[in-house]
Amino acid sequence: MGPLWDFDLSFGNNDYSDCEFTDGWWVRNNPWISRLFQDPVFQNQVKVRFDEHFYARKDTLLNAITNFSNTLLPSAVENDIKWAPYLGTYVWPNPFQADVSSGNSGQQGYTEAVTYMKDWYTQRMEWLRINLDPSSALFGCLDANAINYNPNATAQAQDQWNNALCTYASCNDVPTDGCMYTNAFAAFNTNFNADDCSSYGGTPCLDVPEPPTISQELNLPEGWSMFSTYMLAENMSLEAVLEPIVENVVIVKDYLGAAYLPEYNFNTIGAVELGLAYFIKLTNAENLSIQGTYQNPEQYAIALNQGWSLLGYLRLEPADAVAVLADVHNSSTVIVAKDYSGNAYLPEWEFNNIGDFEPGQGYHLKLSNEGTLTYLSNDDFYRTSMIEPLENNLAHFPKAPIQANNMTFVIEDHSWDILPQEGAEIAAYDRSGNLVGSAIYTSPVSVLTVWGDDELTATKDGLENAELSSFKVWSSHQTHTFEIVKWNQGSAYYSENAINVASSIVTNNPRVILTAKQPIWLKTVNMLGQEVSLTDSFKGQVLFKIFSNGTVQKIVK
Repeated sequence: MGPLWDFDLSFGNNDYSDCEFTDGWWVRNNPWISRLFQDPVFQNQVKVRFDEHFYARKDTLLNAITNFSNTLLPSAVENDIKWAPYLGTYVWPNPFQADVSSGNSGQQGYTEAVTYMKDWYTQRMEWLRINLDPSSALFGCLDANAINYNPNATAQAQDQWNNALCTYASCNDVPTDGCMYTNAFAAFNTNFNADDCSSYGGTPCLDVPEPPTISQELNLPEGWSMFSTYMLAENMSLEAVLEPIVENVVIVKDYLGAAYLPEYNFNTIGAVELGLAYFIKLTNAENLSIQGTYQNPEQYAIALNQGWSLLGYLRLEPADAVAVLADVHNSSTVIVAKDYSGNAYLPEWEFNNIGDFEPGQGYHLKLSNEGTLTYLSNDDFYRTSMIEPLENNLAHFPKAPIQANNMTFVIEDHSWDILPQEGAEIAAYDRSGNLVGSAIYTSPVSVLTVWGDDELTATKDGLENAELSSFKVWSSHQTHTFEIVKWNQGSAYYSENAINVASSIVTNNPRVILTAKQPIWLKTVNMLGQEVSLTDSFKGQVLFKIFSNGTVQKIVK
């Protein structure tokens, strides 16, 4: 374990390295020890040993320091006098704190030095207790350009000099101007330059292009949405990334259903992964800033499952959803992609009302077969798709509140018994008559998203599992109820993420909407108030049309 005099390192009594600080790792970031900590079993054994042997004896050790220091006090004072004094003055390599900063010698300086050591030890033990938690962080290289990149790591591994433990093939891969060592990298600063790098045996890397951005701003709405990021933060754990807005975070979920619940200090997701997206529910709208290193989109080959995945967007600028997914669709067949608002891209029907993929957003994607998506670089451009994007701009029905889950209805024109007119709108309701979905009618296919109930609320705010939907269509200023009597696929009963394809629709008698623009003609009367028919001959007479809204129209025959 080293000679006795090296124990000054373990109690912070050293100013030429970072061991004077109570936070951060020392030996853990050495390569072979760092490798051991990638094993969850080893992590847990270290944590148990620390808790049961070291932390449990913390107060015992502090009391021993006090007792020994009292015993040694007379000798310490005499020693200080003999060597004219050393307490209260800087002696290499003691830190500046305690007696050095106060300038006190003798008994006062000795007491301050002992107090400094006890305070340092207490703070260090608390930091270790928290950060030795196996779930707190997994250290490794976070840079995807590095040879030893670890996609499972949640925090950047560093050596005892705070160099990043990332190995690069050449200066073309490093993140910024700095010093490339055999197994580490250090950015240049005012106290460390290219000459210093060479003297320590490193390779200076100069004129490295600056990243396009050092932060990403996410505008997250109240309620449910999805998010992703293209930034690599120093700590990618969900707790760290969402810490600025944690008071408003109700829950975060990944595509597998793993969750982060801040209220209960519960996190089975772990860390944010670039290329993936996450469902999130907030009590209030928030602006979240993620600081870190921008990651070029073309460096990530995103693995997509057969079935459902949550896809993050890594480019700086928006791009047409159809074009972005074109290669994946050709190789793995995209069944549906959805954004958090329920807008959808359905290749089978050449329907897209998502429009563009947007930075910071997430997309719920279903594939027939597993596949891989790699975005184009920011210097390249996607071609505009032949599928014209649609916008769900409603004028009559309100928009249904966004919830945690939904399903999709596909209604082709040939399914209607009475084809809606241009500008028509479609709506769906639960058994209590509450609106659960609304969309504009579009030809030749309409897509209606309906929302399921949110289990996190006490009220019913969507369709429950297997609950029957009912439908209305607003067309030519009239509202009709309609029933889908035959299905090519699915049914009107709610099932999360289902795609239901109508085959035959029966429209019921319309309920006429009476408005000032469309009054109904009730009858025609003459000057005496007698009802007459306009088919009769009344040449030269004055007649009056009576309308349902109380207005009267004068007619001269």
